[in-house]
Amino acid sequence: MVDRLAKQGTALPQPKQPSTLHSTKSQIKTAIERWNCQRLQRLSLGKNWESLVSRSPLDHNLPHAVSVAAFRIKTGHDYLAAHLHRINVLPSPECQFCADGTMNTEHLMTCFALDPSNYQNSIFKEVHLY
Repeated sequence: MVDRLAKQGTALPQPKQPSTLHSTKSQIKTAIERWNCQRLQRLSLGKNWESLVSRSPLDHNLPHAVSVAAFRIKTGHDYLAAHLHRINVLPSPECQFCADGTMNTEHLMTCFALDPSNYQNSIFKEVHLY
């Protein structure tokens, strides 16, 4: 009989426990952060800095110069020919190493002139000058 009454007691509505100020503030903060993150993802669609919102953030332990370079590459505001042409600094967005394609971060990954196994390339011969 006691078990049956206990089972019936679990089906009854339970009294709501009052929440503390700290837990309420924490819930509000979490909800605002979630809403703001979704809003930023919506606003960043199609932008050249979309990758900053959708991917994991940059490592905060990197040296400042490396962080700045990584941020510029991710946003497309780097010193590559595609960006410099877009802001009218260079006459052409063409790759200055291989003259084959637009010089942007995607091209640098496949540029045959930057292939380290290709040391007969004039770029690697001239590196020692700098």
